[in-house]
Amino acid sequence: MAGNAQTFRAVGEALSGGEAILIFPEGVSQPEPTLMTLRTGAARLLLEAEGQGAPPVTLLPVGLVVTEPGRFRAGRALVLVGPPVATTDCVALRARDPVAAVRALTDRLAAALRRQIIEAEDRETLRLMRLMEHVWREESGTLADPVSAAWLQSTARAYRWLRLTAPVEVEDFRREVEEYAHELDRLGVTPRTLGRAYRPAIVLRYAAREIVPLLLGLPLALVGILLHVVPYQLVRLGIRLTRPEPDVEATYKLAGGVVIFPLAWALEAWLAARAGGARLATLLVLALIPSGFFALAWQARAHDVTREATALWHFLARRGLRERLLVRRRALAHELDRLAARVPEPVLAGETT
Repeated sequence: MAGNAQTFRAVGEALSGGEAILIFPEGVSQPEPTLMTLRTGAARLLLEAEGQGAPPVTLLPVGLVVTEPGRFRAGRALVLVGPPVATTDCVALRARDPVAAVRALTDRLAAALRRQIIEAEDRETLRLMRLMEHVWREESGTLADPVSAAWLQSTARAYRWLRLTAPVEVEDFRREVEEYAHELDRLGVTPRTLGRAYRPAIVLRYAAREIVPLLLGLPLALVGILLHVVPYQLVRLGIRLTRPEPDVEATYKLAGGVVIFPLAWALEAWLAARAGGARLATLLVLALIPSGFFALAWQARAHDVTREATALWHFLARRGLRERLLVRRRALAHELDRLAARVPEPVLAGETT
């Protein structure tokens, strides 16, 4: 409690001086894409600061939309900043009923945060929604906005509303999407590659643009892989043995890598110095980090090319497969539009739950 009092006092002084405080009001870390019950700390800090005579404090909701948090390079995060939360009435209420003021402001902050995130019941539901976004965009011809999450947000709201109002239809539709996703994964096909026309000229241009650089870059990629394979596998083994929770897996990888990679590099430099002298050791040290990043980029490109080649092989070997998948994709997009049309506009806009 003594620490809490000191924290509140320090926050009040900072806000009085025009500084900013960043706080994660859930108070916990968890992997699922849903907002946990908020702690009251954020509301109490604001009301306490203004009660001490601080100037009006702006309460700004910030949402984090994280994609593949456990993967290096593939993982990314979108930061969404919403409009300030109204606090004036809660500040006035504090003088009469502090508990009610804290509760009201906490509930208001939770609602504001929900408008800044993509809230799904679990990661699998979010994965299926991302798939349906690609399906809908391919069928409608709408280009994806790399900095917008509005489509997924409205879809998540519609999904929650329809589960209450039309549960049977929603479960049937979800089952169809799951079956479609499973088939695409099995075939190595994505909604984007499915829409491509595999004419000979297009295939040749793709081979020149993607496969030729892969072949030319293979020697340098092999150098990067060989120099880093031991520490990489040691970190991977450590993750398998410790089995961290999904929300802290990336932290474990980073912490392990900070220790294991430099030790491995030092050993490799020592072996190079023993084998070829200082010149070889210097050359190895200079090549370590560039070759490692190049190997990662090369492997990512190789994965994409392999997936494209697998899809093309299936389309050539199984006549009518692509057309059948396109028909299923079109049917899913049509069903998605039909279900979405039943959802009230205020629900899609996040104005009501």
